[in-house]
Amino acid sequence: MSEKSRIYGYDIARALAVFGMVIVNFKTVMHAHDGGGAWWLAIFNLLDGRASAIFVILAGVGITLMSNGARLSGDAALLRRERIALLKRAAFLFVTGLLYIAVWPADILHYYGAYIALAVVLLGASNRTLLWSAIGLALAFPLLFLNFDYTTAWNWDTLAYADLWMPAGFARNLLFNGFHPCCRGPPSWCSACCWADCRCNRPACAARFSGAV
Repeated sequence: MSEKSRIYGYDIARALAVFGMVIVNFKTVMHAHDGGGAWWLAIFNLLDGRASAIFVILAGVGITLMSNGARLSGDAALLRRERIALLKRAAFLFVTGLLYIAVWPADILHYYGAYIALAVVLLGASNRTLLWSAIGLALAFPLLFLNFDYTTAWNWDTLAYADLWMPAGFARNLLFNGFHPCCRGPPSWCSACCWADCRCNRPACAARFSGAV
């Protein structure tokens, strides 16, 4: 994105979301609990889960803005280049995140890599498809939660995941009971993509969408 076309409010919101995630991770790694300062814990609890969700939403908006020209042009070659660029980012984040797990078990980067890979599949999809994808993914988590044990493989005292590096365990962690599984983040991502597309190309649609949310 060029300097002239940068959306500074978007950059500020993304920076604040990253700052919030750092604070939440600080709480986790320092094992903060109710015996500590109540006002600090109140801030931590306020940010917990919200900062990463905001970052995911902003990432969905960013991908929509980045690919808007290719999608509107109808140029298959241009859209393919956008998909390849996104897949490269997804692969980099996924591999980097997996390497980082040894240092920080609550890594979020490899989840983001998976989210971007999903975005590649849905790039160019209609707003109706994006909304139905968001609804389907949002419903998937409670259904999985009701039918499977969410605590499987977890040691909550050490944040160790027993079979993370086994195929079944890795898939379970990535999709269902990891720190940021794919059935929880992408619904916000898909909704954000839909809203951003409406905002860019159909303002009246964006107003209705914002009112419904």
